[in-house]
Amino acid sequence: MHQTFKNKVFSSAWILTVCAVCFASPVNAQPIFFGRGDLLQAKNAEAVSKTADNRLTFKENQGGVTKTFNPWVEGLYNKTHFSWDGGFDAYSQGFAAGMDVKASDSLLLGAGYGYTKTKVRSEFYKSNIYSDTYFIYGKYQPEFWYASSVLSYGRGRYNQDEQNDKGKYHVDTYYGQIKIGYDRDGYDTYSAIRYTYVHPDNVMLGNDFIEQKNSQVLTGVIGARMFKQYEFKNVFFKPELHIAAVYDFKSNNRPTIVTIPSSVMTYRADGRRLKRFGGEFGAGLTTVMGPVDLSLNYDIEVRSKYTSQTGMVDMQYHF
Repeated sequence: MHQTFKNKVFSSAWILTVCAVCFASPVNAQPIFFGRGDLLQAKNAEAVSKTADNRLTFKENQGGVTKTFNPWVEGLYNKTHFSWDGGFDAYSQGFAAGMDVKASDSLLLGAGYGYTKTKVRSEFYKSNIYSDTYFIYGKYQPEFWYASSVLSYGRGRYNQDEQNDKGKYHVDTYYGQIKIGYDRDGYDTYSAIRYTYVHPDNVMLGNDFIEQKNSQVLTGVIGARMFKQYEFKNVFFKPELHIAAVYDFKSNNRPTIVTIPSSVMTYRADGRRLKRFGGEFGAGLTTVMGPVDLSLNYDIEVRSKYTSQTGMVDMQYHF
């Protein structure tokens, strides 16, 4: 019976991939670095990287997903720094909004939309990126074991200036995540697989025609989350910490693909590929006042010569 239950949990992750998915945003690409003759792509941080996990976390208190319909909105700001040769600094700001539906006591489904504006600055080029992301998400948790999934499609509009040669183009991004975990008594351990596929248009940069290449990133994640709930005069407080190790099993040799910590939004920028191994760290505080949840979150992804930091403010209302 125990084996049968585990098989049901694992199979549900694949089902959720199609019917229930969480918020992710587009990874966008950059053209050839002018004067280098090779494709230098950079990765943009996912603008709402923790939005998915926040939405997919069943909370045990009355501030959790206890009602049928739960609309939410989130604002975010991200700063990314890459100091390798051909590196860059990037600044993103935006918002996401969506709706959760509690289909049953163990199944949560949701959908949403996100928008981010990103400025990428390097010694040799600069870009302004405007990204729209559409996503679905879901989680199945009959008891302590759970399976969740996220799917998203994003389209980014790039305005690029490389040594006074200007170009405009679009980038399509497809993102998916499958996650399996065990959540009990304030401790949540999990593993996940993330896949990102980026398809940029070709671009005219000045008088040069640049044929851009597609990018793929396949990442494995192992992590843990710790949280505890407190109550004061009918107001609930839930601080939490989380930590994870990430490893890119597959990524393009030259491009750098950046995902905003705690979000599902991404973009590409010129630069080297990121180191395969890295860490994710974060802290948050959720306050529950009647039907309203307010959350503050900070997340950071760290790799060799690379950091991506995200701050988020989230509000959810329970009908």
